[in-house]
Amino acid sequence: MTSAVSNGSEVKRGDASSYDGTAADFARLTNHYSERTAGRMLELAGVREGDRLLDLGTGTGLLAQMAAQRGANAVGIDHSAGMIEQAQAEAHNASLGDRTQFLQMDAEALSFDDQTFDVSVSLFVLRHLPNPLAAVREVYRTLKPGGRLVVSVGARPSPLRPAGFAAAVSIASDRLWNRLGRRHLSPHSLRDFLRNEGLRLSEDHAAHSHLGDVADLLRSAGFRNLRQEWLGQRYSLSPKEFWDVQAVFDGDARGALTSLSEERQQDLQRRYIALCQERARSGDQLVYRTGALILTASR
Repeated sequence: MTSAVSNGSEVKRGDASSYDGTAADFARLTNHYSERTAGRMLELAGVREGDRLLDLGTGTGLLAQMAAQRGANAVGIDHSAGMIEQAQAEAHNASLGDRTQFLQMDAEALSFDDQTFDVSVSLFVLRHLPNPLAAVREVYRTLKPGGRLVVSVGARPSPLRPAGFAAAVSIASDRLWNRLGRRHLSPHSLRDFLRNEGLRLSEDHAAHSHLGDVADLLRSAGFRNLRQEWLGQRYSLSPKEFWDVQAVFDGDARGALTSLSEERQQDLQRRYIALCQERARSGDQLVYRTGALILTASR
């Protein structure tokens, strides 16, 4: 048990430190690529004036700030000090400081009293926790009876649903062109480049939990009235944008890069972007996709 707890703490510390130095870039990219998903989550949560809202794993505070714009009093927690500092700056710049609070805290051991919040939300966080069930139980504990939960996790579309079928066909097309060498897909493109440069990527890192069925996880914590939908987008990016989304958003690439000297990181960035520029000149596409399974539930 002691070893498991120790390993979990090490995972959290390592994951937090990998975000600290990328907080400004993370804010810029999240605001651009995740705003649609965040907006849909708040619609499903039915956020109202005066709601007290918890944003679990707030990152740079996108969900908390959008909730505050709707009149909620939002509290965002994250284990990265760099992310919290950036979230506070973003909220201040948006004149939302009086409706937002950002705290460095462990999602698996929340420092809030029982039944504190009306709404809890979490954007792309559960898969990055060593013990997601502990975090979900903490969310349940701190929600008021009848409180609303909305979480999103990265997921492929289900071809059995109309929106998912179209996306699945598009994904299959991208993969075919990828095998033919004419499309390059995130995050595998940068991962392959870094491996060829001799870097080790921790794809089995405990921070990338194999979560299983998220609905079952929520039910096991006591949540009810579960519903889900899938939302995705596809982007064809410039070489610099393609580097940015992979180097910042992909935990495996980010962890490998942040372990290097700044000089080494800049050299890899320069050469990868040059490689992608050559590919783009040949007519290849650099493709970044987002896919979110959004689940709603009540306490």
